Amino acid sequence: MTSNNAPKQSQLNRAQRTRLLVAALLLPALTLLAALIALVVALPQLPETIAVQWSFDGTPQRFAAAWTNIAVTAAIGAFLTALIYGSARKAISSGRGGAPLRFLIGIGVGATGLVSALVTSSTLGQVGLDETEVQSHPLGTSFLLSLGFAIALGAIAAAITPKIEAGDSDAEDVQPMRLAPNERAVWTQHISGSPLIRWVVSISMVLALGAVVTTAILTPNAAIWIAVGVLAIAAALVTTTLSWRVTVSRRGLAARGALGWPMIRIPASAIETVAVTEVSALGEFGGYGIRFGRNRWGIITRDSAGIQVTRNDGKRTFVVTVDDADTGASLLQTYVRRS
Repeated sequence: MTSNNAPKQSQLNRAQRTRLLVAALLLPALTLLAALIALVVALPQLPETIAVQWSFDGTPQRFAAAWTNIAVTAAIGAFLTALIYGSARKAISSGRGGAPLRFLIGIGVGATGLVSALVTSSTLGQVGLDETEVQSHPLGTSFLLSLGFAIALGAIAAAITPKIEAGDSDAEDVQPMRLAPNERAVWTQHISGSPLIRWVVSISMVLALGAVVTTAILTPNAAIWIAVGVLAIAAALVTTTLSWRVTVSRRGLAARGALGWPMIRIPASAIETVAVTEVSALGEFGGYGIRFGRNRWGIITRDSAGIQVTRNDGKRTFVVTVDDADTGASLLQTYVRRS
């Protein structure tokens, strides 16, 4: 294989490190710290039990000890902050800090801001109330105000995040596999994300579905059951894209989801070039699964080498991260030349 372009930038300069530190670490960390300070100061003025969850109409639905909001906010905020900064640092240091990464940091920092602001505002609204008043204390405008704050915070974080466009500069041409004129071969690999990603996604979907189902049971409402159905469909779609079977044959490249769907096929006759490229999931595509990046789309399950297919029909370049990408790409190149 021969490299087409110069290697990617692998180090951040001082200005980029500072901007990344501010966007992905300081903004969410300071927001979380401010929320925790406010909650601790307000704790003596709160009743022992406060409302911590509201139904869709804004009435209290679940109650807990006042100190639990401090623990939950600290745990969720610290986890999101560490995840955002760690993932961003890894991606952008590899020279892949384009629009998908800035979007991801904006969403992550915004989520931290939403949790911090919503818990703080809803808790402070219960200062000075007695146990009876808490039972009927409405959520009010806390959610809308918190959402506005989160959107603004996420936009600021995205704007500050440094941009390093490396595109597909590491794509390498592949030589066709040597086969006899009438000889055929098939290459196949099973791909999936890391165990951590699968567990995080699975647990998140189960918790979200469980929360909505519980709400639907406690407060029967047609709209809530519609939400349950939508979330169940989303869970099924996410599940089927957690793992894939990728196959190269004389027909071209095919990728099939865990449940047999989605099914993606690219005929050999529709392929112009085949290459192997190193992929940064967060930096280039903003996440995992079926993703879209700059002029490219693909099945991205990890940070690893992948097969990159440029089509001859004007459609987007396709990328799939997979083990033993060199062998798969080499065989695919053979069938492309035959076609």
